[in-house]
Amino acid sequence: MPPKSVKELRRFLGMVQYYRDIWARRSEMLAPLSNLVGECGHTKVTKANKTKKKPWHWDAIHQQAFDNVKATIAKDVTLAYPDYTQGFEVYTDSSKLQLGAVITQANRPLAFFSRKLNPAQQKYSVTEQELLAIVETLKEFKGMLWGQQITVYTDHKNLMQDALGLTSDRVYRWRLLLEEYGPTIVYIKGIHNTVADAISRLDYGPVPEDRSTMMTFAQCWCDYTSGQEENTSPYASTKESMNLVFAN
Repeated sequence: MPPKSVKELRRFLGMVQYYRDIWARRSEMLAPLSNLVGECGHTKVTKANKTKKKPWHWDAIHQQAFDNVKATIAKDVTLAYPDYTQGFEVYTDSSKLQLGAVITQANRPLAFFSRKLNPAQQKYSVTEQELLAIVETLKEFKGMLWGQQITVYTDHKNLMQDALGLTSDRVYRWRLLLEEYGPTIVYIKGIHNTVADAISRLDYGPVPEDRSTMMTFAQCWCDYTSGQEENTSPYASTKESMNLVFAN
C-alpha cells in the first residue's frame, strides 16, 4: 500500500535506510522517492517563512520506485536463522494503537513483531505501553529467546528507572516476567529505532467483507494434502507448491 503523505513516505524511507548496507543501487532506486520528499516536505526555512512547497502527488514514477524497493528488500533482506552462539538484539517501540519490534543479529533481521493494542491497553501510560512492547515480544518469541543473551533497545528513557516496578501491580508482574529472561535494557534515541518505530505505526487495512478467499495456513495445508492425494489440488501441478501454501 503506497504512502499517502510525506510523513508516511519519510517513515518508509527511514525503515529502508536501516538495512542500507545489505542491498545495492540504493540511492539510484530511492531517488524518485527522495526527490518527492524534497518537493513536498516542509523544512525549517519553509516553516519559519510559513510558505508551502508543492502539494503531495504520487505519480507512476514514484509507484514504480516504491515497488522496486519492496521487491529488492524482499529478495535481499531475507530473514536469517538465529545463531545461538551470539547474543540477540531486540528493538521495540509502541504507538498509541499498536506495538512493534524487530529481533536482529549482526544487523540481519531474524523476526518482526506487531500487534494492535486493545481498547484497555490504549489507555495505558506511555511507559506501560513501551514496557508492554518488550514483554509481548519476549513472550511471542520465547522459544528463540529463552535462556539466551538478550539486549533490548528502547527509545523510552523511563524504562531505565529502578523504581519502575513500583508504579502498579501490572507493571510489577511485567518486571517479574522480564527477570525470567534477564535482558539488558539499553536506551537509544528514536532516530536509531526506525524499524520498530515504523512497524508500530503500520496502517492496518479494513478486513474485507468477502472472506472466502482468505485461508489460514491450516486450511491451505489441508487443501494441499488432500488435493495431492486426489490430484485435485491447485498446487499439485507446480514445483513450488509448498511456497504457494506459505505465500497464501
